Amino acid sequence: MSGFMFGGSALTLDVGVVNATGAAVTEGMVLAIELDDATAANNDGFRAQIPVVATGNPEMLLTAHGAALVPTGQSIPNGENLILRVVGPCSVRVDGNAQNIVIGDLLFTANGSTDLLTGAAQPDFVTAPVDLATTLVDLTAVQVLLKTKAVAREGATADNVLIDAWMKGLPA
Repeated sequence: MSGFMFGGSALTLDVGVVNATGAAVTEGMVLAIELDDATAANNDGFRAQIPVVATGNPEMLLTAHGAALVPTGQSIPNGENLILRVVGPCSVRVDGNAQNIVIGDLLFTANGSTDLLTGAAQPDFVTAPVDLATTLVDLTAVQVLLKTKAVAREGATADNVLIDAWMKGLPA
């Protein structure tokens, strides 16, 4: 139950998965639902892996991502069940060293990292392109939109810290 009648969130989506990262998972780590394993049985939508956002791996932009819901101070070993918050409020791990994160920033995945980060400037998804140069900028904005997995609800200036965010782990 969402608790909407009593002031809770009207929209949350949690997915049960198996930790297939090869390591322990802690609170707020952002993981991807695995859809690119060479073994068909592993592409069942119930395995979570570290995001691999790289050329030749486009499914990582389009698969669901979620923040690990793990009790504070605990970890989930590889091969064990865990829950990912795919949509809704949660804590996420961020890298605030690369670029200071402020409230409202779009947070996106980086290749091989379970921390989310933000860009130096937030992309413009609204303005229509007027020339080729603007169109190229807009294509970059679309890539960022596809990689965006959360919206910051608080700021951060350090690496590997938990912040409150609104997870939007479904494809754009």
